[in-house]
Amino acid sequence: MILDSATSYYRFELEDEETGIKSRRELANQIGFLHALARKHSFAAVITNQVYSDVIAGGVRPLGGSSLEHISKTIIQLEKNR
Repeated sequence: MILDSATSYYRFELEDEETGIKSRRELANQIGFLHALARKHSFAAVITNQVYSDVIAGGVRPLGGSSLEHISKTIIQLEKNR
């Protein structure tokens, strides 16, 4: 199963301080549910995520915080050569 742009529905809520925590929790619950289904029924789940440039810390960060990183078994980062 492929879930493309898992955080796109939450993109604007995640940026807001007040709704961000609730949205991150809901997103983590949904991804966790998908993870449980994949294990129970023995199928692979591929999830893509949007990223942004963190100008303060530097580098590229995933949208939605680190919850997807903690749930994920493998992370593949694709970069565009210039």
